[in-house]
Amino acid sequence: MFKRIFSTLFILTLFITNAASALNDVPSELPIPSLPAGSQLFRATIKVQNPGQSVQQETFTSNKSIEQIIDQFKDDSLENHFPGFNKDTSLISGAINLRGVNVTAVVTNDGNGIRTLKFCIQGSDCQVFQQSISSVLASAHKNLKDIISPISTKNVWDQLIDFLKGQGGTAILQDLADDWVSKTSIDPVAGNPNSLMADLVTQNFNFAANGIVNNGDVSGLDLFSVSPSYYHVTNNGYSVTDANLPLQWSHYFNQDNALFVAMPINYSKVESATAYSLSLGLGYSHVFIRNAYLTWALTPSIFAGVVGSLDLGSGTLMYDGALASRLATPLTDKLTLGLTDDVSYLKTAKVKIGEVETPYDLNNTITQNGLDLTYQFHKMMSVGGYYTLTNVISGQKWFIPSYNEVGVKFAKQTDYKSAMYDHITVNLGYTFGAHNYNGFLAAFGFNF
Repeated sequence: MFKRIFSTLFILTLFITNAASALNDVPSELPIPSLPAGSQLFRATIKVQNPGQSVQQETFTSNKSIEQIIDQFKDDSLENHFPGFNKDTSLISGAINLRGVNVTAVVTNDGNGIRTLKFCIQGSDCQVFQQSISSVLASAHKNLKDIISPISTKNVWDQLIDFLKGQGGTAILQDLADDWVSKTSIDPVAGNPNSLMADLVTQNFNFAANGIVNNGDVSGLDLFSVSPSYYHVTNNGYSVTDANLPLQWSHYFNQDNALFVAMPINYSKVESATAYSLSLGLGYSHVFIRNAYLTWALTPSIFAGVVGSLDLGSGTLMYDGALASRLATPLTDKLTLGLTDDVSYLKTAKVKIGEVETPYDLNNTITQNGLDLTYQFHKMMSVGGYYTLTNVISGQKWFIPSYNEVGVKFAKQTDYKSAMYDHITVNLGYTFGAHNYNGFLAAFGFNF
């Protein structure tokens, strides 16, 4: 009994003595190093100062994953790159660029078993992580870990990786996600024309623009559509490639009423990092005016989608509601003018899986307006050109809030009863917007 009490008092005394020593000998922090310019997804410049030595500095880059660059700060990597590194006494500071957003990291050691990491986004929003590194004390007194709680015995950089994955709160991570959307062109959730939010707007638009059969009896017609596309983007030194597979089923009750169910699947590669998205949507078109001079229809639609990338540190669930208008008028017996206008409201949803919660909290109202000309140069063949303008009119600020697309479309048609519809389509497009954004689209579609 007395032995147990004495042992506990000894450990408490040892801990209090160490804590008091730390207060009297707080080490100074290393200045933040400068980060050279570069187009890599992830970059870090690290400074290390060992006791009695001058400051060492080195720069690391990665185009693969956010975790790969954070791993450069871990003890085994620091030991390999910085001779004389001592995890108990060395000071560390780093400037990090996480796909366009600058953060800083400063590590101090008090010499008595406590290591502290301060991680700051844009120099203002900071998160502090702590770790006990007194392995000798911890092994000699197994309950020391409980005494120094809530200081963690987990590596501070592992704590940071967990934090970046959404564990332990998302307040600062939400600011990071907002910066990715408003200050970079490669976020897979929003902020640019190749994000999931932009894709859903285009899906809403296409329900209206491509869903109406202009004449003839299509009662009972069911169409299954598959339209694989390839999209390549260059912007701010980054290269993005999208492979998209929109799957769609269309049912025509008659020539004035149609139901659409779509499931777009997307694979995106940003440099060497990958992202995936999957959506499910429902649309319904009703023609209000149909005569020899004009066809006008409205198409409401809804979508739900999910996007995720472990490499980029992004992911969320998204909802979308939209209303689109389609007007088509013949200019001659072979030339038709079409006008399509869509307004979409999109919102992300907080998702928590285990201890991980998504940081995105976005809502945007976006319009897409377009005109197209189609020339029927043969009974079964047509060629056309189109132009669309997309604008983010409210909500979270986007890095590319307005962008344009121009393109050409070739179609081979077939008939059902007395109606004609596109059977095979080839679409080539060019997208351009602010900050020298340039994207090229090639799509090949089947309706059968």
